[in-house]
Amino acid sequence: MTMPQDEALPQLLELLYAAAVEPAGWPAFLDALSASFGAANGALHSFDRELNRLGVVMNFGADPAYQASFLTHYSHINPYAKGSADLELGVVVPASAAISVEAVERTEFFNDWMRPQGIPTDHLGVRLFDNGTEHVLLAVAPQASVFERHRECYERQLARLVPHMMRALAINQLVSRTQANQRITDAVLDAWTSAVFVLDRCRRPLRLNKHAENLLRTGVLGFDREYVLRPPRPDEAAALEAAISTALAFGVRGAAGPLRLTSHDGSIYLAWLVALRAPDDGGSSPLVARSMNGSDPALLLMVAPMRGAVAIPADVIRTALGLTAAEARVVSMLVAGQSVADCAEATGLSPYTVRNQLASVFSKTNTSRQSELVALVIRTLGQPFGGED
Repeated sequence: MTMPQDEALPQLLELLYAAAVEPAGWPAFLDALSASFGAANGALHSFDRELNRLGVVMNFGADPAYQASFLTHYSHINPYAKGSADLELGVVVPASAAISVEAVERTEFFNDWMRPQGIPTDHLGVRLFDNGTEHVLLAVAPQASVFERHRECYERQLARLVPHMMRALAINQLVSRTQANQRITDAVLDAWTSAVFVLDRCRRPLRLNKHAENLLRTGVLGFDREYVLRPPRPDEAAALEAAISTALAFGVRGAAGPLRLTSHDGSIYLAWLVALRAPDDGGSSPLVARSMNGSDPALLLMVAPMRGAVAIPADVIRTALGLTAAEARVVSMLVAGQSVADCAEATGLSPYTVRNQLASVFSKTNTSRQSELVALVIRTLGQPFGGED
């Protein structure tokens, strides 16, 4: 039978770190582990202490029929699972540290599942992970005659692997959280009824929702040779470039818009920019997750057809921001792309009065510019009032 030689370690580590970034690789690592420990049986499994049951279970070295019976029945009566919660994290110990040999030998699990396969009660175990409610245990059980001759060698070799396995499980956790965050981010972006582009500092898109994908087909925006998002019309491209520079310069409190964009068929769209990071400081906000390709999200670009531009009802704005009805009406019109002069004409007030109302709004919302105010309202109340593509 194969001894766990140092020559096997590089291959084991290669397989292990492949499993760290892609959990589907764990069976290949465990099969190689079994071969390096004298064709050992074993299992890598998690145990949920709150639910008092096994979670993920990966057996190795066992006959497929026994593996199937473990999943359907014997995993539920495995006496080692609960006792392993008290093992010292990261320390290789004999299985009897989790539960005594005498207690195991009285169980159905031992007599009907372990003993027919020649799995001894005297084998090795190690607790690799614990988050307070769930722990992960590795059990390695070489055949008794082999284990008796090479016990110290097996213990030493497994101890060398343990730090790497703990690191691999930590990487698994990070990958899992990243993938979950990715799914949540995509779902949130798709929930917006306007087109949304998440851009990096170089104006390249990191994320776009389904409405943004549809918008690209209209010719309102496109990509140049460097994959930078630009409108095809030079005047609109220049305006967008200036707005992006302004938003980045002011950082997370910065915004710009509305900007006018034109599609191939002459339809008019309005665009807003909101900064997602601090001004040109070389780093991202801790609240903004780094993208999968390593770039930092810097800007949120929202685009809606003029007929469906972001129109947030004044009463919603009044309730959310604690404004008067008159102040909320002005804010609603500004968010929809109108100017102070437009607001004055629509309300029959003088531009001076509208500016006074706006000054009061700045004070109540802790903002100082129209773009900052619009950014606050869109961030806070932009859904479900975005325009349709």
